Amino acid sequence: MSRLAANIPLIKRKLAPLSFADVPRQTYTEAVLGAYELKKIDLLRDAFIWRYERSAARCAAVRQSLGEPNPFRLRYREQFRELIAELVRARVGRGDVATRIAA
Repeated sequence: MSRLAANIPLIKRKLAPLSFADVPRQTYTEAVLGAYELKKIDLLRDAFIWRYERSAARCAAVRQSLGEPNPFRLRYREQFRELIAELVRARVGRGDVATRIAA
């Protein structure tokens, strides 16, 4: 839970979230134990920096692959949701969707 909560300030500042998903278990355990038991944060700091650099690179790659948001879709997002919900509730068939939207 603490690792999840640690991402809140990062996300609020539009920074990449941190993930320890592929940090070797032994490295993570030794780093945390070193910080708690020995009051030595060197290994934890190094693991954090190493992992954050990888998380930021992965996040940047995902953002780049997604491209820029479509301004039309952003502007009319709520109308799209309402229209789709109406079509689903009315059980409009695939062939009738275009006609129903035009109407």
